[in-house]
Amino acid sequence: MKKKLLFSLLSVFFFCFSFLPIRAEESSYPYTIRIYSGKQGTIDGQEMVETIVQPGASISDLFSLERVQLDNDKYYVKGFKESGKDNNTMAQPLPAIAKEDADFVIVYGIKGEGTQYTIQYVDQAGNALAQPQTFYGNVGDRPVVAYRYFEGYLPQAYNLVRTLSANAAENQFTFVYAPIEQPQTTTPATPAQPTTPTTPTQPTTPAAPTTPDNQTPTEEGTTPAEDQTTTPGQDQTPTEEGTTPTTPQQPQDLIDLDEEDVPLAGPNSKPATNNQTKSSSINPWMIGLIVLALIALAGGGYYFYRKKKAEDEVLKRLHKEDQE
Repeated sequence: MKKKLLFSLLSVFFFCFSFLPIRAEESSYPYTIRIYSGKQGTIDGQEMVETIVQPGASISDLFSLERVQLDNDKYYVKGFKESGKDNNTMAQPLPAIAKEDADFVIVYGIKGEGTQYTIQYVDQAGNALAQPQTFYGNVGDRPVVAYRYFEGYLPQAYNLVRTLSANAAENQFTFVYAPIEQPQTTTPATPAQPTTPTTPTQPTTPAAPTTPDNQTPTEEGTTPAEDQTTTPGQDQTPTEEGTTPTTPQQPQDLIDLDEEDVPLAGPNSKPATNNQTKSSSINPWMIGLIVLALIALAGGGYYFYRKKKAEDEVLKRLHKEDQE
């Protein structure tokens, strides 16, 4: 009985332990990103483009619609989606950096009630970082637009999505970039080389002193000026306080421009609301401990029940023997 109870407890423990997340080391090998053109066009003139990138490298430029060439004017390019998923997943954000091997396909649509949408890339002052791009879509489409990488800048989001309307002026996708401030470093001044002291000349024998007719007394109370000294290691130029550079907040994965009051102030805007934060997962250790405690209680109760029952049977048998 005890062996069975111990075996059950160990089985539950190892079962719970198997659900613990195993932390894998960050890969140092390059990733492969493949994009398939599909049947209605090509990408860079080919049916498939394969790109080898290093982990953490920006891959947003791989999803530029300008790379796609249509074979039939009846169709238009709707966007990109991960291979193996249906077209309903197109509203999912496209990856901004390389994290794993991945395959993507180009999604096409049949032209209907057409409209246009424009993608703009500006800094926080409204200055254009690149020429706007204009693409075609159908009214009611929800294209996901990936950002473009600019050295020294971060956008407010890696992807933007909105529903296209018949009014092309309303179909604006504007990426607002904030500069990544770099810490300012000052180069210390090189100290001057010391001069070689000159050899002093032999002193000459002074002539006999003469008594001056009118001796000009020195003015009392005057002290020769002392040289101003500086403490080594102190910077003589005062530094301005409060100029520590700040790093912009990380961009959001996806911003839905259909929502009202969407901030477009770059990565320094307010953090995402509660509905945009990831929910915390339940710790598997807690689940394992709870299950283990319940089984231990049940096993202990069953053990004492069987022990009590065995003792009652022994007492009954002894009582019966006494009566006989």
